[in-house]
Amino acid sequence: MKKLSIILACILVALISCTKSNEVHPEMGDGNDENITVGIKDVHVEYTRSDIAELSKVLFHYGPADANGNAQQFAIAEMTKKPTFFELTLNDLLSDTLYWYYYELIPKDGDIFATDQKTFHTQALPIDIPEVMTKEVNSITHNSAQCFGNVINDGGDEVTERGFCWSLSEDPSSDGNYVVAGNGLGEFSTTINGLEPNTTYQVRAYAKNRKGTGFGTIISFTTSSEIPLDGLVAYYPFNGNAIDETGNGHDGAIIGEVALCEDRKGNVNSAYRFSGEPFNYISVEDAVDLHLSTFTLNAWMYIDADDYSINAFLICKGRDVNDGSYCLRIHDVNAQNYYGGINGAGVEELPEVRVWHMLTGTVQGDQAKFYIDGVLMDEKTLSSSFEYNNEESMALGMHYYSGVPDFYTYPLLGMLDDVRIYNRVLTIEEIQALFVE
Repeated sequence: MKKLSIILACILVALISCTKSNEVHPEMGDGNDENITVGIKDVHVEYTRSDIAELSKVLFHYGPADANGNAQQFAIAEMTKKPTFFELTLNDLLSDTLYWYYYELIPKDGDIFATDQKTFHTQALPIDIPEVMTKEVNSITHNSAQCFGNVINDGGDEVTERGFCWSLSEDPSSDGNYVVAGNGLGEFSTTINGLEPNTTYQVRAYAKNRKGTGFGTIISFTTSSEIPLDGLVAYYPFNGNAIDETGNGHDGAIIGEVALCEDRKGNVNSAYRFSGEPFNYISVEDAVDLHLSTFTLNAWMYIDADDYSINAFLICKGRDVNDGSYCLRIHDVNAQNYYGGINGAGVEELPEVRVWHMLTGTVQGDQAKFYIDGVLMDEKTLSSSFEYNNEESMALGMHYYSGVPDFYTYPLLGMLDDVRIYNRVLTIEEIQALFVE
């Protein structure tokens, strides 16, 4: 009998042990609830359990997910236990991102249990259109202009495109004429090409993100007239030589110490430097189409001296005091018609030295005009209408005539470039086009 009692007791213990090992542990179901509040870069979770007293702790497993909710990264955070629920706040999440998560339930006694995996999606950052400035437009020519802008605020989103749009109307947009100048924040610039001469345009900067397109203020500019070719008798760009590039054959010959140098745009061997000593100049043979009674003389010059005390000659055709000669000097244009009378137009005060300047002189009949850097500085009525009358060779960089003594040569100390001679008077618009070339 005693033996039977022991056997029954063992069977009872075994049954009890078997029942405990097969206990159903806490899982999602009736009496359980969760409340998830999702922000831009944060989430707050409240996980309510009807069997909270039986749980030791709850771990929150989470990470970014792909579009199908599959885990891409893994992280674990322990939730804080409250009387009736567990809670957790996560910060520094990625905005506008899908996250996977599940709860790991750890009971005080028994096996650990994991809930099914779910997802939540953080909110997107609030974005606005970019803020962009149209700063300035310069280097305007007859067919191009350089524009400058600045994206100062991306609106909370990546600026994928920025640039300039322009039109003839008062409301240019990126749906019309536009040029792209990169992406992102900061200053930018580019050149608009293919414009029409002597035309007024409206231009403004633009910048794009996912929200839309932001625009800067509108700036109005007018292209210059096209570089004038009509009436061009001789042109010396000095591109490595003194050849007349009109094809008219008025090629120059280098006399003395005249050397190629860098021009005003930084191009090497594209201008000539003159020593300032007598008989160092460029000589051009006399020709009928240089016998001009109506003309425009134009040249870029650089004086390499402390002042303009020397009356240097840039272009000379004949002796300056003989009737029928013409010249362009650093302070005037001269068309000798009456010794002691009014023979040209010019100025006494000249701009700063050791800086490139464009000088222009025009003569037609008894009217003479003198320009510096495209600006009219003086105009005069001559003592009489100018009539050309000499057969001297032309000189660039010196006063020349047959038998001229050293002390009458008035040589240039400095540089000379882009010499043009026309058989007509250029308009102010054409002169300004040469200046911004």
